[in-house]
Amino acid sequence: MKISDIISQKVSMESLLERKKSEKFNNLRIDSSNRKADSILLNRKPPEISSIIELQSNFNKNIASLNGFMEMERKIKEFQLVSDNKKDFERLSRELTAISKSVKYRGENVISYLSTDIKDEASLYAFKMNLSKEIESLKAAIAKERKALASYIVENENKDAVAGFSPENVVEKIKMALRQNLTDEVHNLKSNSGKLFNS
Repeated sequence: MKISDIISQKVSMESLLERKKSEKFNNLRIDSSNRKADSILLNRKPPEISSIIELQSNFNKNIASLNGFMEMERKIKEFQLVSDNKKDFERLSRELTAISKSVKYRGENVISYLSTDIKDEASLYAFKMNLSKEIESLKAAIAKERKALASYIVENENKDAVAGFSPENVVEKIKMALRQNLTDEVHNLKSNSGKLFNS
């Protein structure tokens, strides 16, 4: 499981949970080819599974909200480039409302709580301030959620890496490393000796 797959929403923790629940998955033999991909939810306790699914859901919801607010911010910047005598506040309000209604996560309007009723420069200024606060708040929340998701995945992959080796495997890996180090030392010794005799 790649961290980027979770963060980019390519992989759903909830889908992995449904797979875990299925009889086929429960009877699946976990080998080296699928251990890493399935270990995130395999053998996890229900409360832990629920927590990570909720975390990813909040992360995805906040991403959707941030994208909607960023689109509103771009719309306002375009509006402010228009000359004062051509500014149509009612039209801007309708466009922002349309954006608000279009941003959904699992069928829920997630940014409709922010009023888009803009009538003049004063109400536009107030909206911009509120919008800026929402964007900064979401960016901070998303950064924390991204870090938490990444930490969770790395931790589970590290646990799985350890679980994937028997004591015999670990010993063999150590022996191989020692043999490789010894071989490298011999090569270095021969190389240095050659340089010494040729000098």
